[in-house]
Amino acid sequence: MLIEVLAIIGLDPVSTGALDNLQHAAEVLKKEYGIKIVIVPYNTWSDTISSSIKSLPIIIIGGTKAFAGYAPSVKEIIEYVLDYVKQNKRRKRYEALVPAGIIEKDHLLLSAAIT
Repeated sequence: MLIEVLAIIGLDPVSTGALDNLQHAAEVLKKEYGIKIVIVPYNTWSDTISSSIKSLPIIIIGGTKAFAGYAPSVKEIIEYVLDYVKQNKRRKRYEALVPAGIIEKDHLLLSAAIT
């Protein structure tokens, strides 16, 4: 199974920790459960509003807001993904994955710092 995770992050230690925990959880999920995770970081580094006011980081797993305002632990991420998989067993195994992106001025922007 392939699951997309969108991480909306800022330039702060909490966002960095969340991204590190997501990467570690993705490795564990692939190795132990055969679940592949695609992590799409969306950087808001150029915004002047602080990360705490915007409740960053925001972690969206499979199209659903899973965590906001703190860095979830590796265990929390793994448990959430496993629950998500149980709830979505009816989906076809080879269902197409549309990666997250933002279209701005007819250009597709993916994992990049938006200026």
